[in-house]
Amino acid sequence: MKQLSAKQLVLIALFAATVTVATMFSRISFSPNGYFNLGETLIYATAFTFGPLVGGIAGGLGAALADIFSGFLLPWAPITFVLKGIEGYVVGKLGSGKEIGGKITAAIIGGLVIIIGYPLASVIFYGWGAFLPELYVDLVQVSVGIIVAIPLSKILKNIAKEMI
Repeated sequence: MKQLSAKQLVLIALFAATVTVATMFSRISFSPNGYFNLGETLIYATAFTFGPLVGGIAGGLGAALADIFSGFLLPWAPITFVLKGIEGYVVGKLGSGKEIGGKITAAIIGGLVIIIGYPLASVIFYGWGAFLPELYVDLVQVSVGIIVAIPLSKILKNIAKEMI
């Protein structure tokens, strides 16, 4: 495997922190075990702008740190690390450098990881009664993430051109 560059490490650290903050400070609880947040927006925008490696690692790490800092260490932080990491990687792999249609498609495909993964995990830990509330929140969260991330990624791309 190719070694990460210093630039990639800095971007991962910066956007993992940004995902953590966005997740924690936009949190709206819907049950004792879950919450809606805008972290998805930053995962998608990061993946669109900087590709699958930065999007995947920053997304997984940032979202898992938000779970840890919010008291959701077990079982959620490891699950979040895997699901959000895969989501960020897929969105970056399929959507980085693409126009709006390609980005929407990439985010829908990546979002399916969340839309399928979290409700199934909720069923395992809390029973079938947790499935629909989790599914609903995940559908809204992915949809909002797509809507906000596309214009945000254009802004990030312009900033990155000037700074990097």
